[in-house]
Amino acid sequence: MPYLFFLFVLSMASPAVAQDNKYWAVTQFDFAGVEASDVSTFQSLLVSELRAQSEQGVVQSDTSCTEATCAQAAGKALSAKVAIFGRLSRLGQKIIVDLTAIRVSDGGLRGSHRLTIDQVEDLEAASKRFAKSFV
Repeated sequence: MPYLFFLFVLSMASPAVAQDNKYWAVTQFDFAGVEASDVSTFQSLLVSELRAQSEQGVVQSDTSCTEATCAQAAGKALSAKVAIFGRLSRLGQKIIVDLTAIRVSDGGLRGSHRLTIDQVEDLEAASKRFAKSFV
């Protein structure tokens, strides 16, 4: 009987622990003139960097957001504290990466940064810079 009670308590505690671990929600990024696979790779790299640099939980949203209200709703749906949304655009040979982080609780701005890179291979370094600036 004590064993069953222990399992019950453990099962009730697990969801709360999992929810508290969701700090960052990263939405799908909008893009123009950039390959979808490159955008997806950049998003994965950013998620990894956020996990490493903040030591907080990161969840990825299936929602593509270009506005704070959308990102806030996506973050709330995932029980996150901060939501990140953005866009990658090609301008000639350069790629412009615009990302914004908002507080899910009130939609307030946590940070907004733009980075221009010369080649797609620089997206890895960009993911590290963005993560560092948001953390």
